[in-house]
Amino acid sequence: MADSTHTMHNGTLTWWYRQPASRYWDGLPLGTGRLAGMIHGPPSDEQVTINDETLWSGGPYNPVVRDGRDTVARLRGLVLSGQYHAADDEAMKLVGRPAAVQQYQAMCALHLVCGHKPDDGSYRRELDMRRALVRTTYRIGPVSFLREAFASYTDQVIVIRLQADLPGRLSLKLVMKTLQPVTLCESEAPDGHSGQIRLSGRATAVSRTGQRSYEEVIPAAVTWSALLSASCRGGSVQAMREADGTACLQVMAADDVVLVLGGATNVVSWQDVSANAEQRCRDWVFKACARTYDALKQRHLDDYIPLFSRFSLRLDQPDPLVLDTAERLVRLRQGQTDLHFLVQYVQYARYLLLAAARPGTLAYNNHNIWLDNLEGKWRGRWTLNINLQACYWPVDLTGLPECMDSLLGFVRQLAASGQRTARTAYGLDGWCAHHGTDVWMNTAPQDVAPWHAIFPTAGAWLCHQLFDHYLFTQDKAFLKILYPLMRGAARFCQGLLIEIPGTGYLAPCPSTSPENRFVSPQDGRPAAVSAGSSIDVQIIRSLFRDCLKAQMALDCDAAFGNELLGLLDRLPPHQIGRNGQLQEWLTDFTECPDEVTHRHLSHLYALYPDDDLTCDSPPALLQAARSAIRRRGRSSLGWSAAWQVNLLARLGEGDSAWQLLEQAIAAVSLHPSCQDSAVTPSFEGNQAIQGLAAGVAEMLVQSHGGVIRLLPALPAAWRSGSVTGLQARGKVMVDLDWSDATLSHARLLASQDGAIQLQTNRPVTITCAGQILDLAPTGQYRYLLTVQAGQVIELA
Repeated sequence: MADSTHTMHNGTLTWWYRQPASRYWDGLPLGTGRLAGMIHGPPSDEQVTINDETLWSGGPYNPVVRDGRDTVARLRGLVLSGQYHAADDEAMKLVGRPAAVQQYQAMCALHLVCGHKPDDGSYRRELDMRRALVRTTYRIGPVSFLREAFASYTDQVIVIRLQADLPGRLSLKLVMKTLQPVTLCESEAPDGHSGQIRLSGRATAVSRTGQRSYEEVIPAAVTWSALLSASCRGGSVQAMREADGTACLQVMAADDVVLVLGGATNVVSWQDVSANAEQRCRDWVFKACARTYDALKQRHLDDYIPLFSRFSLRLDQPDPLVLDTAERLVRLRQGQTDLHFLVQYVQYARYLLLAAARPGTLAYNNHNIWLDNLEGKWRGRWTLNINLQACYWPVDLTGLPECMDSLLGFVRQLAASGQRTARTAYGLDGWCAHHGTDVWMNTAPQDVAPWHAIFPTAGAWLCHQLFDHYLFTQDKAFLKILYPLMRGAARFCQGLLIEIPGTGYLAPCPSTSPENRFVSPQDGRPAAVSAGSSIDVQIIRSLFRDCLKAQMALDCDAAFGNELLGLLDRLPPHQIGRNGQLQEWLTDFTECPDEVTHRHLSHLYALYPDDDLTCDSPPALLQAARSAIRRRGRSSLGWSAAWQVNLLARLGEGDSAWQLLEQAIAAVSLHPSCQDSAVTPSFEGNQAIQGLAAGVAEMLVQSHGGVIRLLPALPAAWRSGSVTGLQARGKVMVDLDWSDATLSHARLLASQDGAIQLQTNRPVTITCAGQILDLAPTGQYRYLLTVQAGQVIELA
């Protein structure tokens, strides 16, 4: 067994701590995509939360208001006559009933009670990201103890092993507890060397609070079941009950203990709760228990390591002191640079994606499956006006394309529900979604204010995210599944467009710039709903163009493509406002004084994540984008900072991006709560980990707009380093080395025949198949070459 006092080099991909977690979000997360656990590490009473992604309040329901077509017609008339407050009020008639999504809820927790008090200085807990293992080690007198845990995607269980390096030293009580109503709680130990605890229940209904959002309660339809199987080598296992009747297991004088944890619900899909939760759970746990611990661990490693190891990043810096993660975060907040921490942070983003977004699961959610209460931040919803999308930004860039399957499956369900919303709430064809959703695929406008509720292009944005995946992978089988979703979103957007008198433009209405407001010219008060917010126009333009590209790739639907071409010509262009900024609305409204620095950067969607604006765009538009970013200010917190980092990278401003990034990786939250962690890079607290990881990748390689740009936004602080396994659009893999802030070597692997346009930051010699290519630059340090699948291109 490993010595609990060993030290570690900070360059390895491990978070580690000298103390147990003191609050929930200080813990170390595990996940199979569907099933999730959090390890906190107290030697005396470890609490491992066990959650299933489908455990929500409510059940299949239809929140969409009836006869919304008339409401939309009245709303449009109010907008066109400049009565923006009346339009806000009218828009709220579209809000669903209930006016908020259902709540995600925690399932249960396993308590490992052993009363251990480690010797001073012997304690350590760690997350090994390379192998997705969580370990807790400590010593008591002559005995060293090790707890090792992992979540197996292959076997869909969480596995924990407890060891001591002297025989007979493991004695503990195992208890399963829950905040949910319990329908079954029993334990058994039939042979004295193994035992089980079974716990089942039903989700808790959302309580009435008197607020409009919660007036209508959807009856709880989700049942769940959790199962613990415990086995020991040496010693004994006995079934017991606590004084309050809670079933438990007592392990006595064991040498080694293996715990297999499973959980499941009855949810099949957004419309179906017919599964047998208990049978599902038993099947997973019993199949896993038929294997040894070593076999389960190897199956886990065989699945995980090949995925995680595709991408590596090295940033050269003198070795830091050997400090734990909490101490390093303190140093970062004091302004000290730690490039090794940044590398770990990027890999943590990838670790979390593999823990929460696997094929066959629901979409990643950064405040959902790791939870220890019945509410969750923002009810545990998927927020669709930036949060969900940002979670997937690094997926293709850093070599995890399989994770996109979870988003595709999610959007397919969302689109099925969204057809009902489009038809009933708007009287339109196609499908749509709005601000947020739940496991029941609530696509209606929801929340208690129009600047939150009215965002009808959320579904179209998700389609762009998925089409971008196709651009990376060139997977036509994926595109054939995706295109009907794109077409449905485009049909809805067609109907959303209205003609703006006196301009000739077609603009979406109703329309908002998410969560922001402008000053109404009518009376000087804040308002939200208008026609043609910049993000809505930009999303629709992007969607129509993506549809045309998909039609060409699939050789289909030419007639619909002609319709879209005619509409594209009439969409409003990018406009520059009175303050030199890229406009946020079709009209150059005055910004609300307290919203000039608003956290959303919605009107810059065309620059990132879209590519309608690139570094090749007219300088006046690029300067207007820079002005818009400056007016927003430099938030160092959360997803807002992550969006800015990516925007600055697209503008080639590497030093500015790094200045913001360095603050953001140590920040906590735009919306702090008492549970947010200051010692762990908390995916709940800063909600930025995936977005910031994408920003790092964008600083190293960009491939939008038909050009692969190498080191387009390299900060001076990253003087030398290397990266392997970056992916570029067009199915090209990129490895880079640089020194003195200049490209020293690049290796590109083409996976299909075609043309590649390269942009470097210095003149280069290009070699293919051992031959130096005689290429004349097509611009400053820009080269066009033709490649065949399997060819390796070397730049030096």
